[in-house]
Amino acid sequence: MLAVSVTQAHVPRDVGSALTDALCTERRLLDDLTGVLESQRAAVERDDLAGVDESIFAAQRVFRTLGEARRYRRSLLALVTGRDDIPLGELDAALGPRMTLRLRAVRDELREAARRLEGQIGRNRLLLQEALSAGDQLIRAFSSAPATPAVYAPPGCATPPSGTILLDRQA
Repeated sequence: MLAVSVTQAHVPRDVGSALTDALCTERRLLDDLTGVLESQRAAVERDDLAGVDESIFAAQRVFRTLGEARRYRRSLLALVTGRDDIPLGELDAALGPRMTLRLRAVRDELREAARRLEGQIGRNRLLLQEALSAGDQLIRAFSSAPATPAVYAPPGCATPPSGTILLDRQA
């Protein structure tokens, strides 16, 4: 488990190395989350509800750990620069000569991992929207519901169902 905050009494000897390690941890967690989203997409494509459920819980675990890692990074940044809200793109200017080549490379890897994750999120969003739409169409086909959602109308003025009834709702 990662430390949530860093106080002056707990300052790592080499804050630059600690910051590099913190960014490495965040990148690894983003890669883990990307893998979880790939698993989720595969589960949706297989109609594997248990797999989708597992991926949701796995994503929640990664999100919690990622939140801790980001709090740790902000604590380190506050110690080094006096600010904890420095965007990754401004690290060079904020750290000045303390910005090492290794730290810069790890920062760039983290940004690239975030871009990959963003792409996975977009693909999953589209797939889930398509799956929901297909499910809605299937339900409408079995229940003979109109293809478009019914508009609220006064009692007795309901829109008659269009098409053939596939499912008898009488018990």
